[in-house]
Amino acid sequence: MISFGWPMSLAYIDPGTGGMILQLVMAALVGAGLFFRRSIARVFSIFLRKKSDPDDKSKGTS
Repeated sequence: MISFGWPMSLAYIDPGTGGMILQLVMAALVGAGLFFRRSIARVFSIFLRKKSDPDDKSKGTS
């Protein structure tokens, strides 16, 4: 067993704990992706709003 300088390690990760850690990491990645997708979309929507055209004749003003 590689101990990286520690004298002795009695801890191990059983399959249930490993699965829980994997689920936690996957949920964090999906949550971060959704959060940043929504935040980035909000920022882009501010800068990419369609400007109203003053020469637009479809408004019905004659």
